[in-house]
Amino acid sequence: MKINSMLVFKLSVILGILAMVAGSIGAHSIKFESDYHKELFNTGTFYTFVHIPVLMLLGILGNVKPAILMFSGTLLFSVPLWTKAIGVFSGGIIVPVGGMMMIAAWVWLLFIGNEDKKPE
Repeated sequence: MKINSMLVFKLSVILGILAMVAGSIGAHSIKFESDYHKELFNTGTFYTFVHIPVLMLLGILGNVKPAILMFSGTLLFSVPLWTKAIGVFSGGIIVPVGGMMMIAAWVWLLFIGNEDKKPE
């Protein structure tokens, strides 16, 4: 398999490592204040995991710009949820900005096509 963007592929692997570590710590080490806090933590982990295969595929295909947007959005969405869940940082406006970045990346994927092909 040829990977056209090793940067994007490695960023997806970094997210995978981060999600595995966070999920493991969240499941075994953190005593959450409430079910709400545990749900926040799990939501951040879930969204990180959901975006990993998409980023890997974008790395294989070489679509760097939407991948960087998706990677950044995932970090800005998930990390503040994790920190809010453990009571370190409230997240503020960062979580919705990260979510909007992820949505924008998904919308961008609608317009990615085969630029090499002639129009029919």
